[in-house]
Amino acid sequence: AQLSLEDFNDYFKTKFSSDAFNTIGGVVLHAFGHLPVVDEEIVVNNYRFKVIKARERQIHRLMFYFNDALPHLDKKPA
Repeated sequence: AQLSLEDFNDYFKTKFSSDAFNTIGGVVLHAFGHLPVVDEEIVVNNYRFKVIKARERQIHRLMFYFNDALPHLDKKPA
């Protein structure tokens, strides 16, 4: 989660940008609007992020998925 936006974008070929945040964790934390708990998920710019580790005031580890790689959050199992 502490990976810089520039490095994240270079590695994953994404186009995240922010004047307010330098890391992907900052962007995701802002999108949540609160400090998420482990296993909480969110979609940002059509990419899915799952919190793997978070403590106190920071997200420490995220799992990143291209949004079409997982079922939609709003779908319920049949």
